[in-house]
Amino acid sequence: MEESITLLTKIKEAFACEGQDVRAYSPLTLAYIGDGIYELVIRSVVVERANRSANDLHKKTTRYVKAPAQSAMIEHLQASQVWTKILVLSKIM
Repeated sequence: MEESITLLTKIKEAFACEGQDVRAYSPLTLAYIGDGIYELVIRSVVVERANRSANDLHKKTTRYVKAPAQSAMIEHLQASQVWTKILVLSKIM
């Protein structure tokens, strides 16, 4: 039976990555990874809304991923009780 080779497997091989326990990552490393995921989500939303030049896409995206924008979004979520629901759901899961 042929073994499935994924893109992630190929990337790990190319960069000689070994298995790492995520619990060993520092909080700053986890924040760095989270920022990358957050930016990817925002980029996807920005691109979905309009076909623009790369420069316009970059400007629009950076407005949303800057720390002040992230802070404002969290404050809005906390004020709207959405945050409480997210926390409750995360404890259930």
